[in-house]
Amino acid sequence: MDSSLKRRLDTLKHYLANLPDTLPLPEPGLATYNFGLFDVSAEEIDDYGEVGAVNRQLEISFGTRRNGPIVFTERGPELVDVVEVLNTYLLKDPASAILQKWVDDLTVSAEISFATSGISILSLPEPAPEAGSVSNTLHSVDMPQLVSDRPGKGKRHVQKLDSKILDNSHDSDYEDLPEAEDSRKSGAKLLALLLRVSKHCRLKTDQSVDRARCIGSKGCHTTWKWPRYRQRILEHASKCGYIDAQLREAAEGELNKKAIGPAAIVPGTQIVKQQITNVETPTMTPAVGASPVTALVTRPIRSASGKNVLQGFQTEGRKVLQDKGDYAVMKFYVCCGIPPRIADTDEFKDMVSILNSAYHPPSSTTLEDKLIVNEAAKIGHAVRTHLQTCRNLTITFDGGKIRKPTSVYTIHVTTADRRAFCMELDDASLLSHSAEYILEALERVSPRLRRILAFMSRSAYATEHFNHERLKIGITRGLEAIGDTRFGTIYWAGKSVQRSLSAFQVIVENEALGIDIASLNDLFIPGGVRMKFELDLARLLTVIGPYAKAIQCLEGGHVTADRVYYYWLGITSQLDSLFRRNEYGLTTSTIEDIRAITNCRFDEMITDAPNDIYIIAFFLNPEYRNAPIYKKPNPLAIPPLRIRQQDGVTTTSLKLPEDIVKHVGLSLQRILRNEYGDTYENPATKDTAQTVMAHRNPLLTNIHPTDALKSLKEQLKSYGKGLEPFNRRFRSSESLYSWWEQVQKDDFGNVLGALAMKIFAAVPVSMTDERTMSMITWLNSPRRNRQDIETLQDHIKIRQWHRTGPGAKVCRIFYIYAKLMIIQ
Repeated sequence: MDSSLKRRLDTLKHYLANLPDTLPLPEPGLATYNFGLFDVSAEEIDDYGEVGAVNRQLEISFGTRRNGPIVFTERGPELVDVVEVLNTYLLKDPASAILQKWVDDLTVSAEISFATSGISILSLPEPAPEAGSVSNTLHSVDMPQLVSDRPGKGKRHVQKLDSKILDNSHDSDYEDLPEAEDSRKSGAKLLALLLRVSKHCRLKTDQSVDRARCIGSKGCHTTWKWPRYRQRILEHASKCGYIDAQLREAAEGELNKKAIGPAAIVPGTQIVKQQITNVETPTMTPAVGASPVTALVTRPIRSASGKNVLQGFQTEGRKVLQDKGDYAVMKFYVCCGIPPRIADTDEFKDMVSILNSAYHPPSSTTLEDKLIVNEAAKIGHAVRTHLQTCRNLTITFDGGKIRKPTSVYTIHVTTADRRAFCMELDDASLLSHSAEYILEALERVSPRLRRILAFMSRSAYATEHFNHERLKIGITRGLEAIGDTRFGTIYWAGKSVQRSLSAFQVIVENEALGIDIASLNDLFIPGGVRMKFELDLARLLTVIGPYAKAIQCLEGGHVTADRVYYYWLGITSQLDSLFRRNEYGLTTSTIEDIRAITNCRFDEMITDAPNDIYIIAFFLNPEYRNAPIYKKPNPLAIPPLRIRQQDGVTTTSLKLPEDIVKHVGLSLQRILRNEYGDTYENPATKDTAQTVMAHRNPLLTNIHPTDALKSLKEQLKSYGKGLEPFNRRFRSSESLYSWWEQVQKDDFGNVLGALAMKIFAAVPVSMTDERTMSMITWLNSPRRNRQDIETLQDHIKIRQWHRTGPGAKVCRIFYIYAKLMIIQ
């Protein structure tokens, strides 16, 4: 480690050890920062590399730096220990730009803490010069860091910035050059937008080569060869997160203009900008009095110059054929997940030539750089136009990684009628925490399940005989594997083994087959070992079954907030029944552990949810407004005791359950307060309150907050009693949102209906993102492991649009299936 870096670490340690007293000292054992016990797991090192794993743990401790410098919440020796952590890993990799950036960022945060408190920073004493060393008068000179200046295919692999919000477009690695005036008097001139999203430049270390760079190159590190190539610059600008959103939309609009194929329109869009396509079928109008046949066989018409006038129609016809063919080929490649490079193979070209020799298929470069990019821009423009006319939208996101490896967030917007649109795939660091509770049955059974299923997946011989025997016995479903989402799939995998025990017994007892299932044949032969395995397996499936079924039921894009509470009630009720019977002899400690875990999660999701949204949604489902479950919503919870002492006599009594109408009413009042905000109280918006409310919630525009609160109380009571208009029949073909939409049109249900519509428009799960991550896994196969996130984003947008369709309707039949699963 060089002296410069050592000096920076010493400075950071000095600052952290002397942070101002305005920052609190944590109580013993309750420190937020505890870097004395810092460690990274082997699994994280395998996934992210050692430096990446350290970076991830530091982000979990300090939070993301995307929105600005880190803000310390406390001081103390536990925080100072972070310097030792950085020193340890910098000794292993002194050139790590990521770790050095942490040193600089934490130093800046410490300086901000001093400045905020109005305390001058205590300077670090200068180190004494070593004997025989040169005079130390040069120690304060800042030496530039030496980095590779090779552009290398347009992107420089350097450290990312902490935020995508850049204060300027200056890049210190490049010298910007003046733009030459476009003096062409004819032909296509340079698109003005290109001058706004890119700059003419040269590397400061190589003045011989001109290049074009993105105005956000300080963050995205993207450059191109000179002169500018319009398509590639616009493609990058439409997705670059380091440039202004208006410029991204403008670049997408230019790509949209070049898209071929029919217009992309979402059904129900009120304001549709007419899409100009390049696919127009030329028409020929026959002469007056001539039949169509006569017009076709008429001799060619020639102009005064002698040229064939019909030649223009032939040229236009070939262009129509080319565009239609290109559009169909593009859809075929993207929707079927075929690598575009197949378009360059002789086999594909020969096939197309035989089908139509007049059509010349596009190359892989044309597919990747033009057709796919333009189609994705067209779809993105149509989606954005549609969403501008919608209200009550839900934004969901989920994280994952691709094979590069690169972390990615999927971002979706879902409308109130459950149309989901993939908006963006974004680079991000996924912050998460996990806790693994291993019960006694899981600890014994899970390894055996894995060994059995792993053996069966590798042995085609054993699998063939197993499938033959299970079909003879009448077992129609085969084995299921344990997936990455371990908790839910362990149940379904265990269930598949449980129902197939008789088939396993047949193949292992047949000595002629010679099948040895991972040395676990005793588990399938009648006897004590099998009985114990069956008991342990039954215990495991009984305990985790309610959770796994609920997870399965929530895997639907139409799920509403009331379903979350409904499935939680199913979990707690089934577990309560299980513990009361205890047919499989669970120990008391196991029962109490499960009860504690379930109650903790129930309180986190249901009881302590903001504004009790799940309980409100359940009550606002007309099927459940008079359900008896409100008296004891969680049978696993121990009811609180009320202890009183009066005149020396102590009495105890159970706390009575809160009236559900009162409970929901108070929560709805808080939601109503959030809807209005300070619109009628703020002097700046008081006179224009209705205009402001037209944007916040148009359904409440003409209702004053005082009147709205009064109406809410009256309407909630009427709803609980089932009075008009809340006695409307709930049809099996309609959703809760549409039911409340009809109720809200009545003056006696307008306020409660407005709030209910917003609640039932929200999507409480991120299954659309889960499906997109599955699609990423499918597209980003080992043979296509060099795909970047931008390419995947274009393919996913196009495939979702053409495969699922933007106008897909929601069916409630899944509700029936979900109810049956919970009951079973």
